[in-house]
Amino acid sequence: MKKLSIKSKITLCFTSGMILIVILAFSAILLVSGITIENNYKRQLQDVVESNIGEIEYENGRLDFDEDFVPYKYGIFVFVYDEQGVLISGQEHNISTEAMSLQERGIYETVTSNQSYYVYDLLVPIKDYGNLWLRGMAPKEEMRQIGAIDTVIKISFFTLPVLTILAAIVGYSLTKHSFKPIEQIIDSVEKIAEGKDLSQRLGMEQRNDEIYRLAHSFDKMFERLEDAFEAEKKFTSDASHELRTPTAVILAQCEYALDGDKTNEEYKEALEVIERQGFKMSKLIAQLLAFTRLDQQTQAVHKEKINLSELVSNICEEQAYLQIKDISIKCNIQSNIYAYVDQTLISRLLINLITNAYQYGKENGHILVTLNDRKDAIYLSVIDDGIGVKQEDLNKIWGRFYRVDESRNQGGSYSMGLGLSMVKQIAKLHDSKMEIKSTFGKGSTFTLILKKE
Repeated sequence: MKKLSIKSKITLCFTSGMILIVILAFSAILLVSGITIENNYKRQLQDVVESNIGEIEYENGRLDFDEDFVPYKYGIFVFVYDEQGVLISGQEHNISTEAMSLQERGIYETVTSNQSYYVYDLLVPIKDYGNLWLRGMAPKEEMRQIGAIDTVIKISFFTLPVLTILAAIVGYSLTKHSFKPIEQIIDSVEKIAEGKDLSQRLGMEQRNDEIYRLAHSFDKMFERLEDAFEAEKKFTSDASHELRTPTAVILAQCEYALDGDKTNEEYKEALEVIERQGFKMSKLIAQLLAFTRLDQQTQAVHKEKINLSELVSNICEEQAYLQIKDISIKCNIQSNIYAYVDQTLISRLLINLITNAYQYGKENGHILVTLNDRKDAIYLSVIDDGIGVKQEDLNKIWGRFYRVDESRNQGGSYSMGLGLSMVKQIAKLHDSKMEIKSTFGKGSTFTLILKKE
């Protein structure tokens, strides 16, 4: 069975709702009109009977009925009885009234001669005569004809299908018009998917409705996907380039060692080169895996309250033992600063910053690590007097595989350009941010502004 489209479902619901409303409306009309007609008919019965009160007189020893006396009007029969219930005036018209006692009880309903009637009895005093009974009887069937209820029912049966069809047409037209922007979105998304061009956008005209918000959300999603794919392409290209160099060196050394007889010293030298390149590749792969876990947030962040002052102090002591380029490390750490952080990630962040300071520091240079608790946040800074960064490159240093000019690397050690990218990602995972201040040729200051919790 073919499934209905959303437009068909909405049209069906709209039409069903309209049918229900129309049925309820007609039912209410019939009910109210029936009650109104019945009340009017009863009032008319009472008026016809009471209009005859002044038309009966007793003169010269007999009852005289004025010519304005109305025995039949609007389908209502009027009968006159004496106090003993003997009929004085009025034709029976096949109406049997023998079983109905005369008494003033307002308008009531009775069945006689297999027909329903409304009956109204009224006791009227006649001067010099006594009392007479006036009885009015109105057939209920006559009320239906007067009220034209049958006509209303016939009109209802005719108009209900017409209104249903109109509701379906109007509902489908409104739904189709409302869904037109969604069809445009579908067409645009399919074109983007077929063309694989994530730079395209839906570009829907701005409106204050849900459909525009949906299109705008799609555009933002495409923008993020495009950025992600571009970053992935660059990442893959950079990673391939980084791995290509040590791989080429390893292959070249293997070919060299296998090409003819070599001395033990030459074999040893070739193996040492291969070993160095292997360590370089291993380090790169490890950093790539670590960065990927951070970037894709597959590594859970386990925050706990730790003594940050003690952690920073311990890392500074450990890094000072490296004695790279005879660079000295000093610490200015405010004591007893506690923070909710992931200890492993914050340790990696600080080590990466110190490693970067070593990497681009000067011989016999200096590194200063500071930690301060301020009102707005906790500030962790790593200050060096190394080569610094040009102003135009400040925003680039956080990119993956970005490295400053290697010719200015004082120690000549190898850098893969992932350390600062990891630093920024770790700060982001802690809802914090990194700042850099640098003067080219004089040094840099990297600061983690750690959000308090």
